[in-house]
Amino acid sequence: MSFVGSQRSTFLGIVVVCLMPGCATNAKYASEPAEKKARVEKSIASSVAKANVSRVRRSHYNVAMNSLLEIAKNQQQSGDYAAAAASIERALRIQPKSTEAYYHLAEVRMQQARFGEAEQLAKKAMSYVNFGSNMRNNQFKAKLWHLISEARTQSDNKSGAESALIKAHQLEQRVL
Repeated sequence: MSFVGSQRSTFLGIVVVCLMPGCATNAKYASEPAEKKARVEKSIASSVAKANVSRVRRSHYNVAMNSLLEIAKNQQQSGDYAAAAASIERALRIQPKSTEAYYHLAEVRMQQARFGEAEQLAKKAMSYVNFGSNMRNNQFKAKLWHLISEARTQSDNKSGAESALIKAHQLEQRVL
């Protein structure tokens, strides 16, 4: 081999050696977006799975709470007010902001002649009613104010009963 041929071989060897790390580096950088994309997709899939589990849990909570309220209604109708109250309190442990459960517990307290508690429970239910003045909210608020009026009447608070009744009628007028 001549001197020129050996220089060419050396030159090609140097070029190959110099370009190899560059190829490896480019391959490394080229794979990073794919790895990052895979991590993002995995994170999204995990979030969706958690949301689905949460939705399923909420639906199970609703089923359990509704079942307890149904049991409480049956107990209430049969005159077992203590058992009805216990069932509703269990429902409230499942969904502590359930306006319906507070309303039913207030009704049970009225039947137990615990009028002060009934009024407080109705007020608590009122605090959890969604803000806004849509028809459904107004109907429910009016129902609560009627219960408060009745509790105040039974407690000999005539002026308080009248003011509660006025609020109930005002809400009923909004519904119409």
